Amino acid sequence: MQQIVEGYVHENHFMGVVLVAEGDRVLLQKAYGDADLEWQTPHTLDGRFRIGSLTKQFTAASILLLMQQGRVHLDDPIRTYYPEAPAAWDQVTIRRLLNHTAGVPNFTSLPDYSSTQRLPVTPQQLIARFRDKPLDFTPGSKMKYSNSGYALLGWVIEKASGMPYREYLQKSIFTPLNMTETGYDNPATIVPKRVHGYALQDGKFSNADFIDMSLPYAAGGFYSTAGDLLKWELGLYGGKVLSAESLNMMLTPEPKQTYAFGISEHTVAGHKRYDHDGGVDGFNADMIYYPEKQLSVIALTNVEGIIADRVADALGRFVMGENVILPFERKEVSIAPSTLNEYAGTYTEADGTQDGITVEDGHLVLTSGARKRPPLSAESETRFFSRTMDLQVEFQREAGKASSLTITLGGNQTTATRH
Repeated sequence: MQQIVEGYVHENHFMGVVLVAEGDRVLLQKAYGDADLEWQTPHTLDGRFRIGSLTKQFTAASILLLMQQGRVHLDDPIRTYYPEAPAAWDQVTIRRLLNHTAGVPNFTSLPDYSSTQRLPVTPQQLIARFRDKPLDFTPGSKMKYSNSGYALLGWVIEKASGMPYREYLQKSIFTPLNMTETGYDNPATIVPKRVHGYALQDGKFSNADFIDMSLPYAAGGFYSTAGDLLKWELGLYGGKVLSAESLNMMLTPEPKQTYAFGISEHTVAGHKRYDHDGGVDGFNADMIYYPEKQLSVIALTNVEGIIADRVADALGRFVMGENVILPFERKEVSIAPSTLNEYAGTYTEADGTQDGITVEDGHLVLTSGARKRPPLSAESETRFFSRTMDLQVEFQREAGKASSLTITLGGNQTTATRH
């Protein structure tokens, strides 16, 4: 496991803390790199990182706690708690906000987001930013990740509990689980062992953009440590936070979906796992839990991007017995441009998802649905891989032409046939 992490340290500049545990038995807990590059202060195991959207798990669990107390009903319309809601939100319910099927536009995708992220906001002011925007789709008709939905859930928690969001979570979750190193971040507050965040481009670090942490709110406003997040994993999956019925609701997605309430469910190489990541300026966090082994994998980094996701995914799959080949272990070969051009086209998966292959700057690029992946490097004439994520694409030929492709993403395989 240390060799896996050190590979990402050397090749991808990973800095931060990793923790792997089976139940409460720690298999690996180690810090890498610096918490403050300017002072060259090394990371410690109790460094406090911004965790971004891992916050959503706490928000979702709080809603379910309020449901258990009879203060919230999952099929209540948001108007019950936010009377100012526009008529278009009549079908927006608590349940649909939890699983991102409400259609409320994501405030971090609005054109003015980057120009306003430095300004403090109240929850009411934050909601006002997207309240009058058209819905992305009819509520319940599809799923699209939205931070706005979790901002609204934070408001529901405040109205239903009669307490500020952060105080309710402190009282109901953090104090009972003895999570003494977790809190709602505020740049003005002196926070012991708070880690500084960085951006990385072309191998060079820079200080991350400033963001006022009132903006992420219930969608991403907390900081924590790896040790505290292990307490959360053990408490949540061990039945110390929610009733068995509520926990099952939190972990069970709608049919044909993978996102439940603040947590995604996936099957990777035959093993069920629950996971979520978090990203905020200067930070990336990832938590994975395999119920089969009660295995918790936590990676926290003060480098924005997806490097913590990749580290946690590789560690988890390795402990679960997979043969993990890391991107930096693959060797790139040269492929003739004419061969690359032969692969360009559209391929269709069994569920109708269309995968497009294009050639850009001498590399193949995969677009799955509407999601464009990083450029692919050639490992052979038919096998390609990404250097920035755990993604491989292999082409199958018939009569000398590409007839289908197999995509392996994070250990999961899908096949698509060419038109």
